[in-house]
Amino acid sequence: RGDIELALNYIGPVKDLAEAEQGHANIKRRYLINGKESSVFNQSDIITIEMQLEFSPNAPEGYYQVTDVLPSGLKYVQPNWGRQADYSWGNVNGQKITFGYYYDHNDKRPKTILYLARVIAPGKYMADNGIILHVKSRVCGFTAQNVITIVSSEQ
Repeated sequence: RGDIELALNYIGPVKDLAEAEQGHANIKRRYLINGKESSVFNQSDIITIEMQLEFSPNAPEGYYQVTDVLPSGLKYVQPNWGRQADYSWGNVNGQKITFGYYYDHNDKRPKTILYLARVIAPGKYMADNGIILHVKSRVCGFTAQNVITIVSSEQ
């Protein structure tokens, strides 16, 4: 005899996952080309994805997991450690990228995660919600869904 394992798959809005404790940690996502926000890119561009983290005064300190899912027309390139490295590199699994971030109430620096992606395929793509989740509580926040457009380099 052995152990029984159960897996459950529910398709629905990601915001349904968090029944409580929203508002203490928030996350915003921007797509940047040459430092300027945009939603339209040329095929083969290298763009920066910026994840801005915001915490309320009541947000718990400690480790947060930040997860983003690249739209299908983008391919992860590398983290952008450039201006600050307050976050740790986690995992890349296809289009899903995960970072670790340690929040400290006394750290007043901007809380931003940056990484790079290559624009690979023309079309219009929906970016799913990014998520910030405190690992020891139900505190969480979500990005908005974004639509990006990729223009063929042959046009």
